[in-house]
Amino acid sequence: YHNLETHYDDIETLIMMAEEENDASLIPEIEEAVAVYEKTYDAIRIKTLLSGEFDADGRELLHYWFAGFYPADAPRYTITVLQDSQQKPQTSSAALFAQVADALAVLDAAITEKPAENS
Repeated sequence: YHNLETHYDDIETLIMMAEEENDASLIPEIEEAVAVYEKTYDAIRIKTLLSGEFDADGRELLHYWFAGFYPADAPRYTITVLQDSQQKPQTSSAALFAQVADALAVLDAAITEKPAENS
């Protein structure tokens, strides 16, 4: 999610620079930034679904979910976080996704790390 915000900010900055400087040479860079933004957006889905279930106070419980690929630049994993029948989760599904992605990064690093050779 943070990558998506960063790419959007980059695009806004490039567009402002191109407009202020009337510089058409920035168009390829803007197009590349838009492509990265779209790729990241496609890799991330945030959704809240109505459950049709209600708590004791009559408030509808919701299904919060977040799905994406990790790593975004060369996907190897698909991660989906579903928080079923919640009024308001304590932790966002996107934050849980980030924790899983961080854990996968640590696991991948541990797996690919060569053990020290005995002398």
